[in-house]
Order: sequence, then structure tokens, then C-alpha cells
Amino acid sequence: MQKEEIKKSKKQPDNNHSNSILRYSGMGLQMAAIMIFGAWGGIQIDKHFGIKNNTFTAILTILAVIIAVYLTIRDLIKNK
Repeated sequence: MQKEEIKKSKKQPDNNHSNSILRYSGMGLQMAAIMIFGAWGGIQIDKHFGIKNNTFTAILTILAVIIAVYLTIRDLIKNK
């Protein structure tokens, strides 16, 4: 009987903590991917049209950051 009690009393890994780590790291990777894709798309458009002042790069990068922050906040509120 004592062995069963010892096994039960051992601390079990906190699955909720592990899920939180995976969720937040996934959100960070999602944000990074959106911003990188936005910047890359802007660079490609500027190259295609021969724009020297990187107008589309700036616009799409800022737009990507806004979208990434919006999606992250939406996920945080939804998963409370």
C-alpha cells in the first residue's frame, strides 16, 4: 500500500504549463512568419517595379505587423 501512495504523491508534470509554452511559442512563430512574409513581399514588389525608395516594403511590413498583432490579441482573448 505504501508504494502506491508514494507513486501517487510524486509530482506529475503539469500538462497545462506545457500547453501554454507550446501555444505562446506558436504565436510567436506565427507573428514572425507573417512579418517576414510581408517584408519579403514588399521587397519583391519594389524589385519588380524598380522602386528605389522601398515604398511597398515599408507599407507591407507595417501592414504585416498590424495583422500579426491583431491575430495574436484575438488568439489570446479567445483562449482565455
